Amino acid sequence: MVQEIIQYPTTPSLEFGANVRHFNDELLSLIQDLKDTIEK
Repeated sequence: MVQEIIQYPTTPSLEFGANVRHFNDELLSLIQDLKDTIEK
């Protein structure tokens, strides 16, 4: 799904940014959204 592009830094990105420790379906979905947004 194509998402709105948000400029860094934003409050949520600063509050919730972290290293990836678990590669699961939620992360795969986020990666696919990023790819779709870039292609659009």
